[in-house]
Amino acid sequence: MAFKFKSSLIAGAIFIWAIVLGAALMNNPSLSGAKTRLVIMKEEMDALLGQGGRVVDAEENAKYGGALLARLIGDEGWSRLLLQRYQETLVSRGWKRIQDTPILYCKDEILIKLQPNAGVTNGVGTNYIGMTYDASTIKKCNS
Repeated sequence: MAFKFKSSLIAGAIFIWAIVLGAALMNNPSLSGAKTRLVIMKEEMDALLGQGGRVVDAEENAKYGGALLARLIGDEGWSRLLLQRYQETLVSRGWKRIQDTPILYCKDEILIKLQPNAGVTNGVGTNYIGMTYDASTIKKCNS
């Protein structure tokens, strides 16, 4: 009797685990989807950086589950006018503002965050531009 109960409990746990795993696989972007979005993100970042700003650090990757593209812009040359030009560039390229603080925009299920005064890297004051694409940005950008 105890063996039958344990077997049923194990089978139930495996079934629940399979459902959770299946849901996670269905909700997370594929590797090809992440790579496609990373290409878009690079094009959008190039448009922003065409307005000015000196990159002092960079990170990017695409993998199963999402993509990330981030740039730290040095304080030298950073201004409210540059931030305004970045925002105008985003709007002109079809991005929709979804939040003021922090500054967030969405397009094609990609979320971009603009964060002035993000901190200090290697003794240089920095400002952050980050783009992400994952299950949470898909949900946030579609809501």
